[in-house]
Amino acid sequence: MRRLRPTTSRTALLACLLAIGNGCGAVDAGSTTTTGPPKSKQPRLEGTMSFVGRARNTNAGASILTDDGMVSCANHEAWPNRIVGTRVVAEGPLGAAGPSEVAGTPHAAPVLEPCRAWVLAPATLRTADLEAWVRQRSESEGGQRRRLRVPVIVEFADSNRLALGDSKLAFSSSEEGGTVIELDDSALGIPLLSRARSLCPPAERRCLLEVEGMWGPLIARRESSRPSFAILEPPTRYRSADKPTAAWQLW
Repeated sequence: MRRLRPTTSRTALLACLLAIGNGCGAVDAGSTTTTGPPKSKQPRLEGTMSFVGRARNTNAGASILTDDGMVSCANHEAWPNRIVGTRVVAEGPLGAAGPSEVAGTPHAAPVLEPCRAWVLAPATLRTADLEAWVRQRSESEGGQRRRLRVPVIVEFADSNRLALGDSKLAFSSSEEGGTVIELDDSALGIPLLSRARSLCPPAERRCLLEVEGMWGPLIARRESSRPSFAILEPPTRYRSADKPTAAWQLW
């Protein structure tokens, strides 16, 4: 799941990075812009941080404007025009703080280096429209399959959790609807059943997971009446504070 806590608190770590350029959490007396660290989600990987915000092109290159400040992607000069202004997630290890600006006010911004970027589905997307949104973004303009992240309900077939039942695309584990989907776990070293047992609370027959991979099976096989999804990374379980969503990988 890769959502592990770093050994150093993210607030202290980012504050120290910001101290390189501005002083730890300093605020210019003539400005309302703070230089404190932007808030982030829990890290997905050891040493990797994840930030959610709007894509913006700044003097620091491709950046993300969060509720609390700017974060820059060190290895990308600019967002494509069609992505500017949309909700994105940027992930990566923290590098040294670099120059940036918010509302024309210079400040030091945390830098992710290297940086992976995901374009989020609209916040208003309904479960009924989730499959269409994912399908439309499952391939790049060049016809290559994209990496996707989608929320799925994984349900056990029995109370002893000896097998998996149907899995569905959905934004909530309480939903009865949603497209039934075949999850191809052939790329995982540990089967999805074992991972689901460890991720889902013992008393629950179903839970909501995030899976990362590609639309369709890993290797083409016989036609199926159900859509399929090839899982390429260990799944993660949504925390109660997370709003489930879908995303496609830009970089």
